[in-house]
Amino acid sequence: MKDQMDELKKAFEQVKLKLHLAGMDVRDAWKAVEPRLDDLEAKLVDAGRDAGRELAASFEQLGGALRRLGSEIEKRARREQDQPGKPGGQSEPGSQGGPGEPGK
Repeated sequence: MKDQMDELKKAFEQVKLKLHLAGMDVRDAWKAVEPRLDDLEAKLVDAGRDAGRELAASFEQLGGALRRLGSEIEKRARREQDQPGKPGGQSEPGSQGGPGEPGK
């Protein structure tokens, strides 16, 4: 978008130079068009600012979700380590099956 804005500005400058040599009727037309460039540039700046805010909010939300997930993983790991008879969350010796399955 910046390249397009730069091209528009360049075109406006070229027309402005030609306008200097033109008559009053063309100058009136120029006065009607010139503010539109300023408006467009302001909108582009605002859009960039809004996009930056939206991205910052998204990063914050994702960061919060990752922090919560990390905390949950830590809690579960601690719970598994704290289970009586199963140090470190390991299965009892001789047990190879899942819950309710006999060990071999």
